[in-house]
Amino acid sequence: MSETQSGTDLAITASCSAPQLGTCATSVRLAVPSGAALIVTSQAANISVSGVQGALDLHSGDGDVRVASASGPLQLSSANGDVTGTGLTSSQVQASSKNGTVDLNFTGVPKTVTGSSDNGNVIVGLPRGPTAPQGVGVGG
Repeated sequence: MSETQSGTDLAITASCSAPQLGTCATSVRLAVPSGAALIVTSQAANISVSGVQGALDLHSGDGDVRVASASGPLQLSSANGDVTGTGLTSSQVQASSKNGTVDLNFTGVPKTVTGSSDNGNVIVGLPRGPTAPQGVGVGG
């Protein structure tokens, strides 16, 4: 595993350089300020972010993407995994999975939500009450 820092950007790279018997795995846990903006890309691992209020751009090639208690703009995707958001107050969300479910649950009313899946369900849970949207449109 290696890390490189340039200004406020931190890049962490982990890989298995030769075929291994068994499993090659890496786990990275970062604590960041709640207002941080994050760009996280993984080729073959789950991504989980909680309590970050800045913009999140999270992409996994082969794993789930999970976000909880986020309020900034969200761009979430997985090629082979589920995309899940809980306790969201984000006003703008784009979420997609080629082979998995997209499940987004909001506690605040979003302005724009785009969800898609080639091989899975798309579920959007909106809050109830006087601030809830009056109409929901689904297009394809």
